Amino acid sequence: MRGRFHTYEGYDIRKTSLPILVFKFLGVKLLVVTNAAGGLNPSFEVGDFMVIRDHLNIPGLAGKHPLVGKNDEKLGPRFPSTSDNYDTDMQAIAFKVGSDLGITSKMRIGTYCFVSGPTYESAAEAAMP
Repeated sequence: MRGRFHTYEGYDIRKTSLPILVFKFLGVKLLVVTNAAGGLNPSFEVGDFMVIRDHLNIPGLAGKHPLVGKNDEKLGPRFPSTSDNYDTDMQAIAFKVGSDLGITSKMRIGTYCFVSGPTYESAAEAAMP
């Protein structure tokens, strides 16, 4: 898949997550996603690579979540666990590849926080621990 579309462009959140559902029905078991993002951790530098350990779904806290609505059991349980979204073995592989490429000094591990946009985070959001 290439390209992107966002809810702040007027797309419904269920439509923006449709490619993930298609991947699931095609039997995809592993998805590697990349993007460019700003960082709030003062120890991170421009150009660092961050391997995601966990995430904060800020829009989801306000009910803007792709699983809101009638549940389709073919897609999974009503309340799926998100405690193991990010595989530690895959994280280790990412750091091994980074080592092989000689870029471990630019690699970090952290928590990805996303907001709905199209604005940047407020000062209070950016200050969240």
